Amino acid sequence: MIKIIMTRAFLLCLILVSLLTTGCKKGEGTGGGATIQGKILLQDYTTAGVKNGDPYDGYDEKVYLVYGNGTTYDDTYTTSYDGSYKFTNLRTGTYKVFVYSAIVPVPSDPPKDEAIIKVVTVSDKKGVVTVETMTVNKF
Repeated sequence: MIKIIMTRAFLLCLILVSLLTTGCKKGEGTGGGATIQGKILLQDYTTAGVKNGDPYDGYDEKVYLVYGNGTTYDDTYTTSYDGSYKFTNLRTGTYKVFVYSAIVPVPSDPPKDEAIIKVVTVSDKKGVVTVETMTVNKF
């Protein structure tokens, strides 16, 4: 009887040690110390599709973050007064940052939106990755 209890206890210890030492690799997402940041610019267009002025800070724009190979966004951020955004507390891995921008319309067609997507790799657990500035078209 004692031999059976000892054998079971030993097997249980082996299973626990195996689980604790192999662990699970956590994928992209929150729970880390890394940051993805960047800036959005806005470019105004006339209804005829002609640029109207120079690009300016993209305040109050939605920026979306997709973890890994996901197909829908996992987090959003509304840009600050200067067009900046920052996603914090991220784990290492690959992310997609995207915004919606109007497509220059064909005359008489309403503007349509398309996603501007930047793929970003976070390799440093506590690093900061700066995404290339994205310019959003506005009509």
